[in-house]
Amino acid sequence: MASPVAHSIIGLAFGAAALIPRSEGARAFLRNARRAWKTLLACAFIACAPDIDYIPGLFHGNFNLFHQQQSHSLAWVALLALAAWLAARARDPAAGPRAMAFLLALALSHLVIDLLTNDLSVPRGIMIAWPFSDRYLFLPFHVFPNMAKQDWSEMLSRRNFAVAVFEAAATLPFLAAAIAWNIRPGAGRAPPGRA
Repeated sequence: MASPVAHSIIGLAFGAAALIPRSEGARAFLRNARRAWKTLLACAFIACAPDIDYIPGLFHGNFNLFHQQQSHSLAWVALLALAAWLAARARDPAAGPRAMAFLLALALSHLVIDLLTNDLSVPRGIMIAWPFSDRYLFLPFHVFPNMAKQDWSEMLSRRNFAVAVFEAAATLPFLAAAIAWNIRPGAGRAPPGRA
């Protein structure tokens, strides 16, 4: 499955597009992004959250032991989005259905990226329909190469570094597009006739 690199960058792209106010130029965008750094960090965290199932594997010496199971299901992602929405509503009671839809899309991005990743471990795929089915869904095509994540020696391998670089190259254009969309064209220029 994909690494936190791809998931985090896509989470940041979602946050940059939806949560940072439209900006009058790149400097204003950077100011707005600095003000919203905690929110952007939360977006990256939510986009990575289904991989929480690595933690029990750490204690068993096999990172993949519980990976791609219940936390990679539509039901778990919906609960994650609901929990994040309730936390958002506690801070801002105006967070309504659009906020819930955003959080759901953000969490679903994890499943989409994992489905687009070449999975070489058995069982292949993710348990997307759990608790209604224990079947694993695997797409016959992929965009991202697999990352070896059995243990620390595989995690820190040169091959995984190359995969992380590929993931960054494949997902950074989405973040760049979100930032570019957020910056108003012509912003920062003096009006015609004024110096």
